[in-house]
Amino acid sequence: MPENAPSVEPGDTIEVDDDAYSFGTGTLRMEVTRVRPPIRRPDRQVWQEIHGFQLRGSGRHPDERVATVRVDAVRKVPDQRDLI
Repeated sequence: MPENAPSVEPGDTIEVDDDAYSFGTGTLRMEVTRVRPPIRRPDRQVWQEIHGFQLRGSGRHPDERVATVRVDAVRKVPDQRDLI
């Protein structure tokens, strides 16, 4: 995995810009439930399949979704409880 990439684990909340995940538009914000091993593509980019619940301004989407994300583009979102 790239050195600058955060390690994503179940329970994390992540954000990924729309040019760094498949499939969707707009920034993806997701509460992670499962993480598959990363895969290095021939172009040397590392991608990873992430399972979880999409978070929106109106709350958490009820259905779990799967997104394949470019590992170096993942941003971990701090747990709001840690900021109190």
